[in-house]
Amino acid sequence: MKNLLCFGTSVLLLTSCAVTRPTHSADLVVVKVSEDEGYLRFAIARGNGKVEMRDYVAAELSRLGGTPTDGRAEATRQLFAELFQQGYVLTCSYGGGDRTGTLNTLVFSRSR
Repeated sequence: MKNLLCFGTSVLLLTSCAVTRPTHSADLVVVKVSEDEGYLRFAIARGNGKVEMRDYVAAELSRLGGTPTDGRAEATRQLFAELFQQGYVLTCSYGGGDRTGTLNTLVFSRSR
């Protein structure tokens, strides 16, 4: 009887939750960010089968921000500003690193 009651409650909860299908699709941009002291790389995938690479070395980063660290921040800000201007919002991010640097993935989306 107890199992039947738990089962009935579960079914009732599942049927009361409205499951909706999205009425629109979203454009996605996936950005892989690789960085270390002397470089910054963005691999930008927009879903068209091509990946745009933006590479910055220490000298370029120093020109952008005075120091490589400041330059990495400025290059990232410029990319975010470009994507936000196009109507994208940051949907999620995940990442990590090891002794060779960090690798982060950023997912941007916008409604069509």
